[in-house]
Amino acid sequence: MRPVVLLVAHGSPPKDIPREMLDRLRRLRVLGREEEELRRLEEAIRKWPRSRENDPYWWSTEMMARKLSKRLGLDVHTAYLEFCSPTVGEKLEELLRKHGLVVVVPTMVVEGGRHVETDIRKEIESALARAGRGRVVYAFPFRMEDFVELLARQVLRFLGGLEGEPEDAEG
Repeated sequence: MRPVVLLVAHGSPPKDIPREMLDRLRRLRVLGREEEELRRLEEAIRKWPRSRENDPYWWSTEMMARKLSKRLGLDVHTAYLEFCSPTVGEKLEELLRKHGLVVVVPTMVVEGGRHVETDIRKEIESALARAGRGRVVYAFPFRMEDFVELLARQVLRFLGGLEGEPEDAEG
């Protein structure tokens, strides 16, 4: 069984979304009622057309997935916790039905955060229950040594201690 990878990112609102939509979303979340309106508004924001210009976070995540796919020789898909489509649950359920083995890797790398410790794990459990089949490998937590090495290389690169300029996202 050949695995597929699901790269999970947080997501962010696009720059060109009307401010009133985001303000309304925040108010509805705080109030905790009007669930149908909240669901419709979240869906409209998730489905908003994305580009490099209006959502550089989304664009960078999509480019990261392409580069990771090339590096691994595996299909890499993306999903988002908020503001972007597809949701983690939607994409994971689809992949489980088609492929059976999914490696979920978050872009958030620090232990202790609610998203990596709770939210993504709940999405995995729910998707497995809905799909009724398949296996998920949650590639978390990251080894601290690997993350420290990444940070050290970044600092050294910007201090001139490593060859090359910061890599272009399309690189």
